[in-house]
Amino acid sequence: MGQGLGRNSPVKLTLGKDNYCALIERHGQWVRWRIANKCSCVNKNSMQPDIHCKICKGRGYTYTFQKSQIGFSTAMNDGSNIFEVEERFKDSDLIEVYDLTGERYDAEKLGNYIKIFPTKPITKGSYVTFVFRQSIIKVLDKIQVNTFKNGYYEIPNLVNLQPTVDGVYYNAKSDIVSIEKITDANGVSYQPLEFRLNMFRIENQKQIVTDPVTGNEKEEILPIELPLTLEKVEFIQPFIFALLNQNLSKSDLQQVIDYQGDAILTYPYECDVSNDDILTVLAGSYTNKEVLVRQDYETDTIGVFFVSDIISCSMIVNDKEVFFTEGKDFILTGTNKIKWIGENSPSEGDVYSIIYRVLPTYKVVKDIPQIRTSENQRFPKKAVVKLQTTYSESVGINRQEIYSKGFDGAM
Repeated sequence: MGQGLGRNSPVKLTLGKDNYCALIERHGQWVRWRIANKCSCVNKNSMQPDIHCKICKGRGYTYTFQKSQIGFSTAMNDGSNIFEVEERFKDSDLIEVYDLTGERYDAEKLGNYIKIFPTKPITKGSYVTFVFRQSIIKVLDKIQVNTFKNGYYEIPNLVNLQPTVDGVYYNAKSDIVSIEKITDANGVSYQPLEFRLNMFRIENQKQIVTDPVTGNEKEEILPIELPLTLEKVEFIQPFIFALLNQNLSKSDLQQVIDYQGDAILTYPYECDVSNDDILTVLAGSYTNKEVLVRQDYETDTIGVFFVSDIISCSMIVNDKEVFFTEGKDFILTGTNKIKWIGENSPSEGDVYSIIYRVLPTYKVVKDIPQIRTSENQRFPKKAVVKLQTTYSESVGINRQEIYSKGFDGAM
């Protein structure tokens, strides 16, 4: 044991932010993060939602994407009262400026340079902290799309690659937030009907034409001519969070037991993950089988949270197995619904079976308060999460909102 190392020893411990960030980088997975917002139907006295609410479908929460986050930067004063912060904060809004004593300062930001206006001289060599609000929405100004798959058009540049880890290679798709304008090769404009990760769905336009022989008017379907040109595509990249359920520390294991969770989530300090948020792991999937009964509704619901893709769909007719083709006979809409689009489909009440891949989805059951920092370094935070099955997905927790110029609605 070392001698003479008192509590005020100048020896610095190696435990710090880098160690915790390394945990996320090495063991993290791409995660689709949906934040929970309390619905306006919740009674302020009883805190109970309206079970007939058309917005939240009685669950008490609506779900949206996190579109901004808080960022921090600490810099040393060289005596000029002008500070240069990281390039990543160049387009961010400056919220607050303070020093280690808690003194707040007025400041002016220009790009990634900030000038502060102290009421009294600041000691040269002292540190000042800057707080920013960063938009995490990315924008593609203009892009052409040619890929059509299973009823959707896919935007090619919205895939995030993850290096090979122990022989496992995967990629994760970003989420489209909005598309301002969609036109085909003939200049015909379209409105998106649905977003699904990095894909969108549109339908053929119809026009009224006059028959040159009879003079009668008739409806004509306009074919969609590729390529499609998209303008102002807003999207959100997935986050890298660490989900661990093995070899947990004693304190983390106790938290999982106390709140009946399934894993511990570790995430960057800048992200405000909170109770009831929904996290879908995009790093990998597992295969599942299910038997469904064709309903008289527009769609049939699969009993899981987020279906990645359908491997096969079939039913027995006269002792023979009949297969249905995705994109021709049906499409996977929302996050777990089958929409039949062709004449070759089961009739109401028919039983059919599907094999599909599932993206594991978790719900935050308890965020663990962050009560300390180390040497002015903000540690990543933790939360207890529980693996979800089916009970809430029928009301659309994971669905993406639709917004485009001139169109506002939800699918």
